[in-house]
Amino acid sequence: MTTKAVKLTMTITQRLAVDGLLSQQRGSVGELEIFLDIMRKVKVPEDLQAKFVTPIEGLPGQIRVSAAADLCEPTEIALEKAERQRLLRLLREWPTFSIPDMAWVLPLRKQLESMEQ
Repeated sequence: MTTKAVKLTMTITQRLAVDGLLSQQRGSVGELEIFLDIMRKVKVPEDLQAKFVTPIEGLPGQIRVSAAADLCEPTEIALEKAERQRLLRLLREWPTFSIPDMAWVLPLRKQLESMEQ
């Protein structure tokens, strides 16, 4: 039985950060499959990234946040209930967020929590 996908509104910063966070996950194939599905949905196309990400050899690129915000309106991403629940759990439990991360984490977490009610 499939559940209806609900659209989540994500900024470009949230999409890039969630993609990076999900790419750090480790686990069994079954555990990671849902993260891979979410990553495919939030992934920012490379041609768009090239407009505001400065490559750094051997590291993730440096994002020019103001340029990204100017170029990209928030995007609606359709996530199934299980995907929303798993992403919300990750955002609640990830142990190494920093204070600057709160600018994108808290609004996204609140949006996901409101969908669960």
